[in-house]
Amino acid sequence: MVVFSFLVALPLLGVVSAKPAMYVHDSRIAPAAGFAPVASATDSHVLDMRVRLSHGSPKALEQALLAVSTPGNARYGQHLSKDEVAALTRPDPETTRAVKAFFAAHSLNATEASPAGDWLRVRVPATKANELFDADYRVFAHGSTGKQLVRTLQYSLPQELKGHINMVYPSTSFFTARSLPVTTVKKTSKRSPKFELPEIGAASDLADVLRIVNESFGGALPALPDAASQRKFGQIASFAHGSKHDSSQDFGFPIPSGSFDLCSFDLSDLPSWLQQLLKFIIQKKGLCDAEGGSGGGELPTDSPAPPTDTEFPFPTDFPSSSEPLPFPTDFPTDTAPEPIPTETGFPTDPLPFPTDIPSDTELPIPAPTDSEPVPIPSDTELPIPIPTDTELPIPSDTELPFPTESEPLPTGLPTELPIPTDTEPFPTALPTDTEFPVPSSTDSEPIPTEVPTDTESAPAPTDIPTDSAPVPTSTEAPAPPSGPAPTPGTPDASCEQAVTPQCLQQLYGIPTTPAKQASNKLGVTGYLGQFAQTADLESFLQQFREDIDASTSFDTQTLDGGKNPQDASQAGIEANLDIQYTIGVATGVPVTFITVGDDSSNDPFLDTITNLISADAPPQVLTTSYGEGEADAGADLADALCNAYMQLGARGVSIIFASGDSGVAAPSGQCSDKFAPTFPASCPYITAVGSTQGFAPETAAAFSSGGFSEHFDMPDYQSSAVASYLQQLGDTNSGKFNPKGRAYPDVSTQGVNFAVVNGGQVTGVQGTSASSPLFASVIALINDELAGAGKPPLGFLNPWLYSTAANAFMDVTSGNNPGCGTDGFEAMSGWDPVTGLGTPNYEALRAAAGLA
Repeated sequence: MVVFSFLVALPLLGVVSAKPAMYVHDSRIAPAAGFAPVASATDSHVLDMRVRLSHGSPKALEQALLAVSTPGNARYGQHLSKDEVAALTRPDPETTRAVKAFFAAHSLNATEASPAGDWLRVRVPATKANELFDADYRVFAHGSTGKQLVRTLQYSLPQELKGHINMVYPSTSFFTARSLPVTTVKKTSKRSPKFELPEIGAASDLADVLRIVNESFGGALPALPDAASQRKFGQIASFAHGSKHDSSQDFGFPIPSGSFDLCSFDLSDLPSWLQQLLKFIIQKKGLCDAEGGSGGGELPTDSPAPPTDTEFPFPTDFPSSSEPLPFPTDFPTDTAPEPIPTETGFPTDPLPFPTDIPSDTELPIPAPTDSEPVPIPSDTELPIPIPTDTELPIPSDTELPFPTESEPLPTGLPTELPIPTDTEPFPTALPTDTEFPVPSSTDSEPIPTEVPTDTESAPAPTDIPTDSAPVPTSTEAPAPPSGPAPTPGTPDASCEQAVTPQCLQQLYGIPTTPAKQASNKLGVTGYLGQFAQTADLESFLQQFREDIDASTSFDTQTLDGGKNPQDASQAGIEANLDIQYTIGVATGVPVTFITVGDDSSNDPFLDTITNLISADAPPQVLTTSYGEGEADAGADLADALCNAYMQLGARGVSIIFASGDSGVAAPSGQCSDKFAPTFPASCPYITAVGSTQGFAPETAAAFSSGGFSEHFDMPDYQSSAVASYLQQLGDTNSGKFNPKGRAYPDVSTQGVNFAVVNGGQVTGVQGTSASSPLFASVIALINDELAGAGKPPLGFLNPWLYSTAANAFMDVTSGNNPGCGTDGFEAMSGWDPVTGLGTPNYEALRAAAGLA
């Protein structure tokens, strides 16, 4: 018997150990831009693996979502329950059995991670994952941020599982959350807050100078045309940075040392962007008089600083050039240059400022202009007045990154550089005792609606609750009402210096009366170690919403090791921005901060959405100020996340994302021969929000990302609005985008000069990361009114936005979003891929929601 048993065991062991036939499920040629392999993954790298299972009819979910989200449909507003959504997304039992058996055969326990069971979760050592999937998991590091991911460039699945698995994660996707850069200013005296200029420090040679300037242009400094222009750029940049260099150093062109007559340079043969940069450096250094003549003859490379009580007129006579400017020059005078692009996210930690400005130097608060302070030698003490009547041409061939997780700047490097955008950092400190006027209350194409009958999965549920408010019985969305929305109001003059909740309430007619419905909740996501501070919120409310109890706070939900420490040194400016402009604008609406842990295998978007799908009562509105390039996400992950957003939308959740801060370029700043869309903003089942600036009128912010998806088709709900824009656009940028793709953003709001309290200091913030929580607050307030009237929440917004609510927005018709060496897209009448439908008119939105 023993021998028999042993002989019988031999073929059984052979069956278990025999490698099954495999097929390549997904692969990529190279890692995402900026990443490179640094080591092989080992057993110490345990992957928190997610497996998305196939299910019979993805179209059934989409049709159900559109039915409950489209005004005029008989089911409009009758949102699905968690169980009803699960019925539409549940995989075939055989699929679940086969995939679980595959993992069990390798002593791994795969558990269901969603109500429908369409997601499985299993922890797998990287070396075991290599064996299971014919993969080669390695540690990839980002060259700029140091961020490390455990990924593979290819993985395979057994033939027997073909058709059962849609995606394995992590695998080939390098999708990582990014947030937006911000600029910090320091509070000083009550009367005249002063700029503080950056230390130059480590710019010890011209190589550092050129690298720093290049990075300030998003790593895309245009090539200089000839040796003469290279030499001129090098001399002035070197002088501006106070650097010492050796003429023998090889920078690709000769750099002479010694003194030179700076003011006698003929700049007319230089590219327009370089003329602007050099003129700006000359002005900031105070080197030439207003007429452009010599301000002191020949100046040595290390000349002393001018007297600190001198003010220098900002030059406006920039030389003309026969070559076209690669970006617009007609920015309004109340705009400001973009803060320093980093690879850390949108926004990052505040930038440090030196403290060597004389304490007795006081400057008036400057109005925003179209340029950014340029670093000067660290031994120079110089106040920098900026006249308010100057407009500068700003380079448009800069791709602003949508940053990634935070990375400290190298010690001593300048923290302010010429940034080619149309906006400027928040110009000054806002002292805690600054008084801002507190305004009085200002309460003042058809969509398919039938579930396909040719699917194999269960049809959309028919037992949807019917106790909601009556809805029209038409099966088509109504046409947008005629006529533009009225303008609610013009903000106080103080709003030119800092945008506060009161400014936004005045501009958009947002009510200040508290919400009343405790069940109407607003969720705010927090990624990349961004922590929201209750002390900063209290200070913010004391300064900018005196009518709200300063002890008002928020709930915190932690996922996958997320935390929210309250030490001031760990204050996160992105998290503080999102919390302060939801609680500070959506008066009385309960807010939950959802903080997600970060490691090399988790995706915060995936962690957030799978948790909320499983929740019995998710928030009615969810705002997220993070994103990444659509190409970096990969088709499988993009489809999986977009499907999950559909599930929440069908349950009545409005999912709102910032559109991004890189114009038509990818958030990483990368460009190929085409524009690079942002994800999740490009998903058709979320609402993407762009940014504007200025008040009379509002104009598009140049950093505002927008365009057309290369992966998702254009949904019917926006086809008519987008067709009108494409007709106006003509052949401009032809071939650089997909005119049949999902177009974004959908709407926009203010996004420049937001006053935020961070670590106890008032900080200026700009970016679509300010716009998303603001628009989310508007929707949360309308939902509160709907709940009070016994009506369901708005849910998935887009079919409503492009039909009934289309004229409840104030059209923005000027500005553009440059990138990839072009002017990007122009804002035009109607929808456009910079500002969407426009900015919200609260009272008109109320009427469109049936609350008039």
